[in-house]
Amino acid sequence: MKRFLILCPLCLMVALCFVSLGLAKDWSPEQQEVVDRVEWCHDRWLDAYKKGNVDVYFDACTEKGSLVWFTSNGMPSTQDRARRATQNVWSRMKNLYWEDFYPFEVRIHGDTAFVYSVSTWVAELSGGETDRVERRELWVYHKEGGTWRLIEGMVAPVN
Repeated sequence: MKRFLILCPLCLMVALCFVSLGLAKDWSPEQQEVVDRVEWCHDRWLDAYKKGNVDVYFDACTEKGSLVWFTSNGMPSTQDRARRATQNVWSRMKNLYWEDFYPFEVRIHGDTAFVYSVSTWVAELSGGETDRVERRELWVYHKEGGTWRLIEGMVAPVN
């Protein structure tokens, strides 16, 4: 029985490692460039939050006129609407970070890339609570002048 109790967790860990390896993606160099850009832009969002200036993110990562649809909202948000709403949301936080980003598909068609992913964001709220949000995402990037910039997106909560 003691041997079983020792081997059972070990077998589970080995099985999880093989499952993780099976889920790992081998991205082409261009796909990896897009994945790296999405992660870089996640970091720019955090920089913008820390500086209290949404322009830090929008100027670095998005094309003018881009839309993002948070499906909890009735319609996609223009940059102007998102800029206004973001300040209100940020005012209720004392810390923000992204915990995980898992791209499970990256499709590139010429100068346009579609990134299907799941990410987890954590917000420490002013009242002491922690809000952990896992969300499904579709990001559409356009490459211009050698740089991938966000042009469209859709974000839905996992639960």
